[in-house]
Amino acid sequence: MATIHVIYGTTHGQTRKIAERIAYLARGRGHEVVLADAKDLSPQFSLDDSDAVFIGASIHIGKHQKYIEQFVTTHRSELSFVPAAFFSVSMTAARSTREAREEALRYVARFLKDTKWHPSVTATFGGALAYTQYGFLTRWLMRLISGRQGGDMDTSRDYEYTEWSEVDRFTDRLLSLLPIIEPARPPKVSETEAISR
Repeated sequence: MATIHVIYGTTHGQTRKIAERIAYLARGRGHEVVLADAKDLSPQFSLDDSDAVFIGASIHIGKHQKYIEQFVTTHRSELSFVPAAFFSVSMTAARSTREAREEALRYVARFLKDTKWHPSVTATFGGALAYTQYGFLTRWLMRLISGRQGGDMDTSRDYEYTEWSEVDRFTDRLLSLLPIIEPARPPKVSETEAISR
């Protein structure tokens, strides 16, 4: 059993939802999982006991959360010693055009350049439009942005664009990099010892 850290930054909740899915899959494979929003971690937090790390952030106004960038920069040395993955969540990644895919990848490249981090695996996932959960101003702004991109504009309902099968494959890719740890076997008991018991 390995210890897996799943650390994320979220604004409207979709990145947290993806992180929870990753944690669920890792626990299902018998691993111990620490799931946390980076902004809730204490300054003393350490990744020293981690065997693998997933880090996720979402894009807003063209940038990932600053506190995730700071977390990676602070823990870059620890991250370099274990299999680590980064996932980026955005509405750009939800669009199927080549231009949108390239833009989503540029967000990731810029994040990695700024943090000087080299994760083992990266991915981009489509986010969500949770219109019914937004305040008036956020709902209006998200509808405006979505409309400009040819997206969904009915604010009476929510839209989820995350491809969960891609999240599953991404999780499996990092977990496959973990060394195989054989469970400890109990010592053999001789027939004489067994009878005497």
